[in-house]
Amino acid sequence: MSFKKLAPLPPKPKSKQLPPPPKPRPKKHHAPKPIPGRGHGN
Repeated sequence: MSFKKLAPLPPKPKSKQLPPPPKPRPKKHHAPKPIPGRGHGN
């Protein structure tokens, strides 16, 4: 493995000042994760 890949990235001062981006709202027409034990059909 290259040491360049292991080198940490320079710290971003803006990352602490700016709030994290809002998480995208899940699409309402998309069904939730399938319940384990049930088939793929609705």
